[in-house]
Amino acid sequence: MPKPSKISDLTISCPTVSFLLTHENHLSYQITSRTIEIRVVLPNNIPQQEPSLLITAVQTHAELRYYPHPSLPTLSSQTPPFTTLAINATNFKFDSPLPVEPKLPTSTPVDQNLDVQQQNLDQKDAAESISVTLTVSAEEVTMYEDVQDPTDQDENNNDEFITFTNTPQHEAEEQNEIFQQPENTTTLVKSYLTNVQVTKTAKRQQITTDPIQISQVIDVETNGPSVQATYSIVLHWTFFSAITRTNEMIRRFKHTLNPPAENAPIKKKKKPITDVHVRFNDAIINAHLIAGKSSTMDVQTKHVTIDVRDDFAGQWKKTDVHFVAGYTTSQIDDDSEINVVQADGVEFHNIIRHATQNEIDTYLAQNLQRSPEIDDTSLKELERDDNGHPLKEIVELKTSSNVTVCLPPSLHLGYVIDDLEKLSKILFDGLRAAGFMKPKSKLKRPYHLMTILGDIPFIDARMLEYKSDVSPPQTISNTDSDNAETSATEVKEEDNAQKNYDELYIDRLRARINSLRVKIERNTPPQTTQSILNDLDEDKTQTHAYGPIVQGGQLHLTIGLAVCTLHPQTLATPLALLRDCTFDSLFLIAPLSLETKGIIKGRSFEVPLKCHYKTKSQCETGGKPNGCAYGVTLTSSGVPPKIFFGKGTKLAAQSVEGAFGMFLMNSIPKLNEIIKRLTPPPTPLPASLSSLKPPPPLDWWDNLRFIIHGEMSLVAKSLSYRWLLDSEFRYDLSILLTCNNFSLQHSVSNIGLGMDDAIVSIPGSSYDLFLERENSNESWDLLHEMCDFKNEDGRHSLLLLPHLKVQLDFEWLARYPEDTTCFEHHCVYLSHPNHDLEMNPNANKLPDRFKLFRSDGVRMSISATLGAGADFTNWIALRIDALPWLTHKSSVPLMPPPERKEDAPE
Repeated sequence: MPKPSKISDLTISCPTVSFLLTHENHLSYQITSRTIEIRVVLPNNIPQQEPSLLITAVQTHAELRYYPHPSLPTLSSQTPPFTTLAINATNFKFDSPLPVEPKLPTSTPVDQNLDVQQQNLDQKDAAESISVTLTVSAEEVTMYEDVQDPTDQDENNNDEFITFTNTPQHEAEEQNEIFQQPENTTTLVKSYLTNVQVTKTAKRQQITTDPIQISQVIDVETNGPSVQATYSIVLHWTFFSAITRTNEMIRRFKHTLNPPAENAPIKKKKKPITDVHVRFNDAIINAHLIAGKSSTMDVQTKHVTIDVRDDFAGQWKKTDVHFVAGYTTSQIDDDSEINVVQADGVEFHNIIRHATQNEIDTYLAQNLQRSPEIDDTSLKELERDDNGHPLKEIVELKTSSNVTVCLPPSLHLGYVIDDLEKLSKILFDGLRAAGFMKPKSKLKRPYHLMTILGDIPFIDARMLEYKSDVSPPQTISNTDSDNAETSATEVKEEDNAQKNYDELYIDRLRARINSLRVKIERNTPPQTTQSILNDLDEDKTQTHAYGPIVQGGQLHLTIGLAVCTLHPQTLATPLALLRDCTFDSLFLIAPLSLETKGIIKGRSFEVPLKCHYKTKSQCETGGKPNGCAYGVTLTSSGVPPKIFFGKGTKLAAQSVEGAFGMFLMNSIPKLNEIIKRLTPPPTPLPASLSSLKPPPPLDWWDNLRFIIHGEMSLVAKSLSYRWLLDSEFRYDLSILLTCNNFSLQHSVSNIGLGMDDAIVSIPGSSYDLFLERENSNESWDLLHEMCDFKNEDGRHSLLLLPHLKVQLDFEWLARYPEDTTCFEHHCVYLSHPNHDLEMNPNANKLPDRFKLFRSDGVRMSISATLGAGADFTNWIALRIDALPWLTHKSSVPLMPPPERKEDAPE
């Protein structure tokens, strides 16, 4: 019998092909490819081989032009502009079998009349799976966005049409500009040598009962030198708008081609189980992130891998996320001149699994009352899978080796924190306003059993300030062509100065932490947490409700070594040093519930979103603003979250050291400025009230007792504290306190202090009683020469206390004791019949919401107990030649002398 003749592959080649699809007047797709070849590879009678499709193109341009939904939130009456999303690709290749979707043959019900052997054969055939793999690759891919003046759009064209165009060679050469990214557009993604492989598998789960389960594995890999990406909330909204309009168009075409029968049930397509694996290899990733109103972040990293996995059995919706990156740097805000964060490596893992029986028992054991009904109710409050089994979430953050954090004086981190805090709310509020997400459910959210882990081997945090003799670096402008060479030289010198920023800055405050490990367990029933918060809250005017979200849990923290210095201190005399620390506490962060009776209504304010265009000219088309029109209106509740420490909270250290002196007082004002830069700004006032003078801020002691509540204690096996009498270099000229078994406890209206073997010592050298202070230079040089660093005379033990206990009882005095007490910290945002604390638009001054909480003094009583030791008793030794050290005044001036102007009189 003769063999069948070979069937030739089908090949189509064209110099340039264009495909245009238009959906009414607000959506159009256009794809243009140059030197395109389409080949259908036929199986040629090879068993179990399907046809395949291969498409190659030297250059490809895909373009989506659309109007974003007008329901996207803006702060003006202007609708979003006409937008173009475009992708340019070189050496594009698409390889896929036909058909693209895997399909299994329909299974037949099991015939009970067949014997067992035949049933097994049928089951074996029915349980087979089918997989297909498609591949997409390109040498260079660029996605960019452009906004156009919509006046050129034909608003009367409401038709739908599809157009194919084959351009001759001589005309195709004139279309080079379509494959180039135009100027004044924003690059969203740019990558090189990118390969995407998608493997889809269809598998029947069980015989004749469960439907066929579709799973897919998506592998993305880049081997180029770099990847560029941009993200903002506005881009997220417009992407959703483009996807939604595309889905509407697809549904309409399907309805046109295959109209559904009347009253036909809507079939919901089951979501496939998806695994995504992204490998960037050696590519350097430059990501530009825009967060909210004014903050931007530029992140550079490499060796990045990302894995996102669905549950293989499809029992829950939340995915596992694994992120690993190599050397990473980050700059915050466009004017930041140094790397704010720098890490040798970062790992983030978010894993969902079934809770173990021990974890479930631990959760139920914390119920205030135990019964089968209560336990069943508690289990129903948990996040569970489709079969009702509780789930456990593991969140882990790890870094490799060193992490450095530098906060430059030009960065107001409080504004960044404020933008990041509002980020998710702004994002989801906008999606809900446009109808892309379901309205927020009023049902109670399930409680997540969760473990949060953190591991940082070493972190160096530096709060920078400009040196007094160096002015802040200025941005170099190259607008003057006559000074081009000079400007280039200045830019080069500025770059060198930025690299050596130690020459420009001082570490006003610096903290070094070694072997930091954090573990937080969230396994307490919500009703038990509410009871604990009421127990810790000293405001007992009523039983409070907290939430809606209560953060935190059982915290366990360990630190190998922590050192903090305040300029001009050095490591020899740090502000604080702790060795081998452990911190155990029930740590909760919770605001008062907004459902509380009498709570003052919050006020609304507008949040304009920062545009993702880099220059102002790109934000306008035809004189009309584009992305800058986006924004939302938020409502500030005016109820800040409070920090609660549970009973038994203890910070234990092997040893504690510290040093302070009058020379540090010069750094306190600068330290206060740093704290202000770390603090989020207050809620913006209405325009009618912005000119009114605000009330004074809370004093630091009132601020602490307003925010922090509960019990805390510090214990250390040994303590050493120096009161430096002179400069930071004369560390031996100090009053030194050393002791063992140090303890410091704080609870409501009580502070307890205890120590064993306490010794107070002063310099052993005799103090020159006849030293004259008038001739400061000679006299201080003489003193420093007399009291050399070696201090051959040693130290003089002034006081010895074998056992010391001090009890301090205090009560803050309220300014209006007839209306409130010092414990009622919730009175700030609760209405009061005798005081108007609400914002009045017609008032001539702003209300002081803290007027009922501010303290008007403190009443205290102190008691001390001294005890003798087994070998010695309390002892004091006075030396007349050494006692003047107690009244020594530092040679360091407390404040720098004011600068004298050149024309000022002497």
